[in-house]
Amino acid sequence: METPATPPYETKKYDSYSINEPYATMLSPPEFTMDWRPRKKSVPHRSPTDQGHDKSIAFQLDSDMVPKILYGTSLLWPLRQRVLKARSFKRVKPVKIQIPRPVQWSSPHLVSPKPTVRRKSSHSGRPSRIKGPCQACRETSDGCMRKAFHWPFPTDTEFNDKGKPFVYLCNKCGLRYNKSGGCVCRHCRWVLCKEEKRKAMQLIDSMRRFKPDGKIDPEDKIETFVCNPKYWPCGHTWKVGWILQSQNVEGDEDSLSDGTL
Repeated sequence: METPATPPYETKKYDSYSINEPYATMLSPPEFTMDWRPRKKSVPHRSPTDQGHDKSIAFQLDSDMVPKILYGTSLLWPLRQRVLKARSFKRVKPVKIQIPRPVQWSSPHLVSPKPTVRRKSSHSGRPSRIKGPCQACRETSDGCMRKAFHWPFPTDTEFNDKGKPFVYLCNKCGLRYNKSGGCVCRHCRWVLCKEEKRKAMQLIDSMRRFKPDGKIDPEDKIETFVCNPKYWPCGHTWKVGWILQSQNVEGDEDSLSDGTL
């Protein structure tokens, strides 16, 4: 049996139909053509006007941990607006005030009252006396004045306290006079302080060491001790008697620093 090289295939009807007839497509039903994939809901974009009313604030911390606002309104913006509004100058309109004038009228039936006479009240304290200027610096002082007993200069304004004469010194001169025991320059009336008197006593003791009998004359000048006032010039050398006489004067209770007026 011979096998043909090409098998004798039978020609079917639908083959000729598919060759000779044009290709026709069949439409699928609509339920098979719809896309069933999930779709995202469209979100409308914000308009520029809506972005302007956004009250969110974005800030960033720098290297020093200080917050810096990147965008958004400041937290203190409403407060700054209120402060600026309060500080703004508001011109006040001048208001004219009219004060009614009193009407002066007199009636013949009214009797004018007599002016009352005030009685002078008598003070129970001691009468005030003129203290005058300071006998040392010659300056007038309305404040505290101090008593100075055993004043070495003659004066017209001398007072007595229990039979003891005294003069008035100002607060500064009187305080130095009481502390130094009455050391006064006989040329310019400068009153030594306590430290200056201590320095003068040291110089007097050194002068006694050079004396053979250890005695010095009150009229001897103190070496290297020159009067140097604070408020006026002098330049005279102090004598020994001006210092030692103040040592021999008996102290009085009223001549202390507490004896002030």
